[in-house]
Amino acid sequence: MSVIAPVNLPATGNLATNVPGKTARLTSAAEEFESVLLGQWLKDAESTFGSVSGSEEEDSGGEQMKEFTMQHLASEITYRGGIGIAPIVEKALMKQEASNVTFREGGGR
Repeated sequence: MSVIAPVNLPATGNLATNVPGKTARLTSAAEEFESVLLGQWLKDAESTFGSVSGSEEEDSGGEQMKEFTMQHLASEITYRGGIGIAPIVEKALMKQEASNVTFREGGGR
């Protein structure tokens, strides 16, 4: 049986927030999720508008360009602060990560 010296223990029980790399990874994942979700919403909203005869929608290149444009717009919205989804997702991911670490460290309780 190994004994862990108290000096080796983290200051808090939440290991997920004590590791800067994990925090940055979770933040990035949450922002990416918000960006993809916004891109889908923008794409869906754009498709509800009526098309004009002769518009770029009649060719596949124009449709791809619109998809790229919507995703870029979503990424820019997220980069500039988003709509508040990323912080909520990040908090949930951190909570899940902390419970996973506690579960593994606690011997499977």
